Amino acid sequence: MSTINAPSTQAQYSSAGLQKSFELRNALELALMDGLDTLPDMGEAIDLSGMNTTAMRMPFASGVGYSKRFTASSGENTINAASSYDVGYSAVSVGQYDLAYTQSVQNQVIGGDGTIVTLDMLKEMVPANAIATMRYLYCVAGSGISAVTVGGGSAANLDADDGYDLAAAITRKLGSGRLGKPVATLDPEQWIQLRNSFRSEPAYVQNMAAFLGVQAARQDQRLGDPLGLGFDIQITDDVVQDSGAYKGFAVSPGGVRRVKADPSRARIPAAASPIFLPNFGIVVFDLLDGLGSARLGWQGLMFAGASLASADVSLQVLVTSKI
Repeated sequence: MSTINAPSTQAQYSSAGLQKSFELRNALELALMDGLDTLPDMGEAIDLSGMNTTAMRMPFASGVGYSKRFTASSGENTINAASSYDVGYSAVSVGQYDLAYTQSVQNQVIGGDGTIVTLDMLKEMVPANAIATMRYLYCVAGSGISAVTVGGGSAANLDADDGYDLAAAITRKLGSGRLGKPVATLDPEQWIQLRNSFRSEPAYVQNMAAFLGVQAARQDQRLGDPLGLGFDIQITDDVVQDSGAYKGFAVSPGGVRRVKADPSRARIPAAASPIFLPNFGIVVFDLLDGLGSARLGWQGLMFAGASLASADVSLQVLVTSKI
């Protein structure tokens, strides 16, 4: 009969000085998993661990070659030449991001309980830090879309016509709907511009329920198809501002891919109490603020990125408007 080893006991963890690290790691992992649900679906993370490069190409067979029609044969005993297919690629890359906090020993000694922010409190905020970073990287990636553009750039606000143009672009991208409902990521001001424009649309003005559905102020950042045009809207102030224009965008789920590298390959001394979160490319460890300094702190490193998938296989629309 097979045997099952007894789980490690609380005493074993305590004696090894690992109890706190294990508990915090589990809490951080759960918080990060929950937090990622607040971001649009970026698909399974692409892992560049051990690839000996921070950027690489992810090849794919585009629909151009694989969806060709059969061709009528030249004759009973003769067939046509073999067809070719197109192999494209999406470029993905991972970068190193860091965040650190320090605190003086004196502050820890004389600080009253409940009146100061401790290093442990800040460490527990790592999931929020990571989600904010990924949302920013997501918007930076989306701002680089060039396949289709909707809106007036730095010349005009978003209006109802732009909303219909976006719906038309989605309709023209045959097959993208199989990936899921597209999501338009807009700055709060872009959503206000768009919403204000719909105040004069006859179809909405004459339908009170539809009108209120568009005009209502919402607490959530993710709006489920508020215009009834077939796409969700995500509102965030991480949308890139460039040359007087907001650079919002709309993509299919997975149109922007998450990239990470496993930090557990790093040989960080155990004395620094490293906490590895390999699924998210994060490591957090304790540090001393150098010789001649009575400061303590912790350092967080995040090996992550967000890269556009190919416009051949997903919807990609840049949605621009005046700041």
